[in-house]
Amino acid sequence: MLQPLKALTFLQTPRAAIKRRYFLSSSSSPAPSPHYPDLVSAVSDILSAARWKKNPEILRLTPKLRPHQVSEILDTHRNAKQALEFFYWISRRDFYKHDVCCAMAMLNRLIRDQILMPLDRVRIMMIKGSRDELELRQAVGFLNELGRKGFRPTLYSYNTLLLQLGKFEMVDLAREVYTQMLSEGVKPSLLTFNTMVNIFCKEGKVQEALLIFSKISQHEMIPDAFTYTSLILGHCRNGNVDSAFEVFDRMVKRGCDPTAATYSTLINGLCKKGRVDEALNLLAEMSEKEIKPTVYTYTVPITALCEEGRVEEAIQLAGGMKKRGCHPNVQTYTALISGLSEAGLIEMAVGMFHKMMKQRCVPDEWTYGELITGFCRGGKLGEAYALLQDMVGQGISPNHVHYTALIDGCCKEGKIDEALSLFKKMENIGCIPITESYNALISGLSRGNQFSEAEKLVSEMVDRGVKPNVITYTSLIDGLVRNEGVDLAFKIFHEMESKSCPPNSFTYTSLIYGLCQEGKVEDAAKMVDEMEKKGVAPDLVTFTSLIDGFVMVGKLDHAFSLLKRMMDAGSVPNYRTYGVLLKGLQKEYQLVSEKVVAQHETVYSSTSVDTYVNIDMVFHLLTRLSEIGCEPTVDTYTSLVMGLCREGRSAEADQLVGNMKEKGMSPSRDAYYNLLVAYCKKSEVDPALRVFDSMVDEGIEPRLTIYRALICALSRVGRIDEGKCLFKSMLENRWNVDEIVWTILIDGLLKQGNSDLCMKFLYILESEKCNISLFTYEILGRELSKADCSIEAEQIADRLRVLRQGHCS
Repeated sequence: MLQPLKALTFLQTPRAAIKRRYFLSSSSSPAPSPHYPDLVSAVSDILSAARWKKNPEILRLTPKLRPHQVSEILDTHRNAKQALEFFYWISRRDFYKHDVCCAMAMLNRLIRDQILMPLDRVRIMMIKGSRDELELRQAVGFLNELGRKGFRPTLYSYNTLLLQLGKFEMVDLAREVYTQMLSEGVKPSLLTFNTMVNIFCKEGKVQEALLIFSKISQHEMIPDAFTYTSLILGHCRNGNVDSAFEVFDRMVKRGCDPTAATYSTLINGLCKKGRVDEALNLLAEMSEKEIKPTVYTYTVPITALCEEGRVEEAIQLAGGMKKRGCHPNVQTYTALISGLSEAGLIEMAVGMFHKMMKQRCVPDEWTYGELITGFCRGGKLGEAYALLQDMVGQGISPNHVHYTALIDGCCKEGKIDEALSLFKKMENIGCIPITESYNALISGLSRGNQFSEAEKLVSEMVDRGVKPNVITYTSLIDGLVRNEGVDLAFKIFHEMESKSCPPNSFTYTSLIYGLCQEGKVEDAAKMVDEMEKKGVAPDLVTFTSLIDGFVMVGKLDHAFSLLKRMMDAGSVPNYRTYGVLLKGLQKEYQLVSEKVVAQHETVYSSTSVDTYVNIDMVFHLLTRLSEIGCEPTVDTYTSLVMGLCREGRSAEADQLVGNMKEKGMSPSRDAYYNLLVAYCKKSEVDPALRVFDSMVDEGIEPRLTIYRALICALSRVGRIDEGKCLFKSMLENRWNVDEIVWTILIDGLLKQGNSDLCMKFLYILESEKCNISLFTYEILGRELSKADCSIEAEQIADRLRVLRQGHCS
């Protein structure tokens, strides 16, 4: 038997016992109402009449009742059947909710008066009505007490209890109840086994779940979709997606059809492991099998795509939801807003926010937080402040997340005084700064060489009971090393260790950077060894800083050996890493050239040498990589191509792409994308179109942003007809129409001041009978007004009036 709660006295009927039970359990019940001297007696008197439900006084008095008073009525009313009827009646009133003690009082009364038929129903009401873990434990204790008196729960009661224990994730108690049920000879049902399997699997306890699963066949039952889906969930919770698929395959082979929940669980498991494309394939499989997905099914991969920076795919997926009968909820929209903000597409993020509002999805603080953070990250503080005001207007109070984002944004723009003002305002309105709030300000002060103010803020943190963390100390260290304060930075580093705040890779990297800037590369190399001994893995930035240090002191061979060590450790170099090595190769080449000049007294043209050296050094770098056993891969070429494109060196990047093809490598989507955009930025449309054709020929589907870059470039050089042809061909790919308007018309043509072509392309969409939403027309009209295109804005307003009339009719 389970042990009852010793603080409670069960099966006592006197009024004093009921009052004592209530007050002993008051932590889980509402506070008593103001005293109404005759309330219990008045209600009891009304209940004595046969037609008491028709008495208007019952509706006037009962809203004043509290659970302990109801318990008293149930215990003392002269007629137990009328008390039971009242128990059921008041449980259905909106103004009232039973607590556990009410059900206990009713059960005690029924047993006392030997009215046993309703026991199970009241027992189940008590279990289902338990509002938290404490009340449920009270219910279990009371049920045990009843059991000892011979009134044992039925299978239905046990199943309800197990379901409720699962809801509150009370695994240990569920295990005890299940064992007790079996010991009492109650034969379990499939629901019993399923509930236990699910309880264990939600906690990742798959082995225990499998023991229960084995009992199903022993009792000559057949597992159903819920059983298998629970096992799949358990494996996914443990990160073992492959085992989850083994269960899925077994399920299908045994003729059990997977449900939407089965697929959703697998999709979630795949996304958590970063296997998003496989998750999308499963979503497509659901469509093929005509299994209707839920909003959750879609929101999980949409969120995962946004986290991977694949925002366009996420928007397309969201667009396809409605076709499957699903409508995005606030979580879906917030994921998209977050992804767009991270990608720097702030205007589109705002557009998505307005669309969410239009769909009457009320933003939960998180949505505003994502947008404000996105604006601050993109250097658009004015828009961030405006959004904060809008948020306040919606009745949502800003919290530490919103203020921290604004403080961080101000600090990154060097507006330290403004950040300090925000910090004080935050405190004045009662929004207590958290560690992250302090860290943002400390980082800004440290980088701005205001170290004494930063130090004061750390002291203030400690005084207020806000514990500095590794980011706090690292912010101080980083600020010092950037302002020639390496010695003081090391004092803070040692202080961290003495305060049991272990440094992380960022801490070590800041110190390594500082040592390298002072030319102390050997000391910096020792720090890398030290961090590895302490279990802190050097990352890309750590190795790049150290490689840069050795390049600066002219030890290029050692720099390349560090690159090899870095790649062997699984860290992938980026263009910054390669750029440092290119700088070293250039320096080495110049030294050799100077010796040649000195020997032969020859004067070289610096322009021709620089042009030759730039591209030659890139190919020389690739050769050196091969020599040290780091054969260039597609990723190597892609990093170099992207870096060169960012520097506007599209011709050299194109040569690298050609070199890739000569070596039998297929250029990646990112390589093509960056090369094409680089050409478009320089309005070099012919090579851009050539890159576009290569992408298509190799089966790489261009993103909308590719079409935007090409169409805008074609319009800038006056090749309008080609732009129109490209736009029309793009429409054959079934893009989301609203996304086309946002990306190409608003964020492309209108932003570069080409409102005429923007409207012409809108006519093309309308003539093709593309279904543009009212919301998108509103955004387009607003953006046209901002661009002082009043005539075009009025034309959009006219369209909106016509469309709204059509909707009304």
